[in-house]
Amino acid sequence: MNEELENQVYELVAKNQTHNAIQILEDALNQLPATPYHAIIGRDLLHMTVITADYLRKFYESVPANADLRTIYIEMNAFAINSDCWFIDAFGYKSYNGIDDLDWLSDWDTSDFTSLTISGYEEIQKAFKTFYLDQNKSEVIRQSGEIAEHLIILRLQELVRAAHVKAVESISALQDIIVLSTAHDFDLISFSDLN
Repeated sequence: MNEELENQVYELVAKNQTHNAIQILEDALNQLPATPYHAIIGRDLLHMTVITADYLRKFYESVPANADLRTIYIEMNAFAINSDCWFIDAFGYKSYNGIDDLDWLSDWDTSDFTSLTISGYEEIQKAFKTFYLDQNKSEVIRQSGEIAEHLIILRLQELVRAAHVKAVESISALQDIIVLSTAHDFDLISFSDLN
């Protein structure tokens, strides 16, 4: 993905304009010849909103009451190289230290919590399994794969925000929690602050 497009996407995400970033990337992908990665176009993860909201609620309830949870970080696994199973993990923090330097996210304050499997993208997982590690892939496949990677992260972030809103319906205290999300080894991080 070219630097100008990537910068534009990062700027939109920083302004909580995920929908606009998705549209820009889908338009860019549509300009390339069709590949199996094009299956991501128009495919969100919002069918998982209720189950993801329940996951957030259960994670929050698993944290001891005296933990003073301030931030929840949702991270998708390194999906491009782990195409057999895509999932998210949740981590909790007593503080929020911004998104300019993400090193603080490696030192969470909560215990390990079960993962939640991502469903609905099995066709796209096959594209990553077939092409991502292929050293002889064409330039079109490479570009399409890079755009698809970013679209998957944006769709995850769209899901996490919707789940955060839904989870607040059953646990109002989640209103005061900042929820961050991205995929492993990516700094394209979304910020869901409902206040």
